[in-house]
Amino acid sequence: MIRLLSLLLVLMLVTLVALGYDVNKDLRNLSPPAHDLMVILSGSETVPNHYDGYPS
Repeated sequence: MIRLLSLLLVLMLVTLVALGYDVNKDLRNLSPPAHDLMVILSGSETVPNHYDGYPS
């Protein structure tokens, strides 16, 4: 029973870590000074909640 509970705890922790994974990259300008910045994202991400806490 203890082994099962510890396995479930580990699985829950791994799931939380996987859900909180983000990518953070630094930008470097290797050309003349930039006055605007455009970031193009590919793919899609599910938004489970809005900033106000209500489900989408």
